[in-house]
Amino acid sequence: MAQQAKQQAEIMDAANAHQRAGRPDLAIPLYRSILAADPRNAEAHKMLAIALFQNGDADAAEQSARRAAAAKPNAVDGANILASILGQRGRYEESVQALRPLEARLAPFPGACLTYGLALRGLRDYAAAAIWFAKAAESDPALPDVYLNLGFVLAELGNRDEAIAALRHAVERAPTSAAARHMLASLDNSNPPAPPIDYVRSLFDEYAPRFERELTVDLGYRVPEILRQMIDAARPSVKFLRALDLGCGTGLSGIAVKDRVTEIVGVDVAKAMIAEARAKKIYTALFGLEIAAYLASNDAQRKPFDLVLAADVFIYVGKLDDIFATLAQRMAPNGLFAFSVEGHDGAGFVLYESGRYAHGVAYIERLAAEHGFAVVAQEAIAIRKAKDGQVNGFAFVLERTG
Repeated sequence: MAQQAKQQAEIMDAANAHQRAGRPDLAIPLYRSILAADPRNAEAHKMLAIALFQNGDADAAEQSARRAAAAKPNAVDGANILASILGQRGRYEESVQALRPLEARLAPFPGACLTYGLALRGLRDYAAAAIWFAKAAESDPALPDVYLNLGFVLAELGNRDEAIAALRHAVERAPTSAAARHMLASLDNSNPPAPPIDYVRSLFDEYAPRFERELTVDLGYRVPEILRQMIDAARPSVKFLRALDLGCGTGLSGIAVKDRVTEIVGVDVAKAMIAEARAKKIYTALFGLEIAAYLASNDAQRKPFDLVLAADVFIYVGKLDDIFATLAQRMAPNGLFAFSVEGHDGAGFVLYESGRYAHGVAYIERLAAEHGFAVVAQEAIAIRKAKDGQVNGFAFVLERTG
């Protein structure tokens, strides 16, 4: 028995070493061999769940996490792993339920406090989330992203000064954090021309698995359908030969126009979004690039576009001058450019406390005139639901006249 226990401990040590080295694929069979001999080994179930999730098998990871939590129902670490996996899969209510029975015992476990706060944030219970992020920060100020998340929910609650203080803590502890720097800029009125691209990429790589459900079901988003209706009104019987979907995301705009185009190219900076879009088999080609990088590429210069889409994309761009200038060179004469923006009453663009940019109608009209576009259609629209009503903006269809 002692010899068997020693062998199992050596296997666990080897598996954990592979895990630390970033090789979950090598750790998985070792954890499974331990569980074959001892099916109720909670630690092996927990570590197997982590390895499986890192290796891309979320379903199996969740099953292992449930076994770990069941093996030790009063253990915070097992419940935390399960809650974390559920939260990352967008199942926030289940994530909360995994930790709620242990709520009175969470304070000494900063990682579990952070997980609990993230689930509550996902449910938009920002007041409760702020409490748990604060507990996590108090217990472990160096915990990654704890001050970033605290700053986010404090901003959502309207506690601007406290949010700025939290985000400054986040930047001090992680000076390279693109998300912290961007959120701080959204509160201190610095109005930068663009967000850090790493912020946009990581935001949507993390968001991709639950993007469509949350956006279309929870938030009532229908901008692609609105743009399609405006395109139909502008060109009711035209088959577009080559279309470009800027910030294509998971492919919602591609679905909306697929019967109107012969060829459609999708571009998105987030590789996880590109993977979701590829599964729909809508696009002729997909590129995981920034907009500017794609427009400078050989593919963008190969053949002009007679339809360009940008649905709810410019909220993560800011200054649009260079995009308009380059699109003017990449589009066919009389081609259509259909896009949406969040609106504001000023003349230029502004970074809101939400971390998104809004653009004034006068700014869009000026760019159109300067770069050879005519405004064919403009509509005030509701872009999506928000906690206090709805996010308002504008949809445009421009025609390339030059």
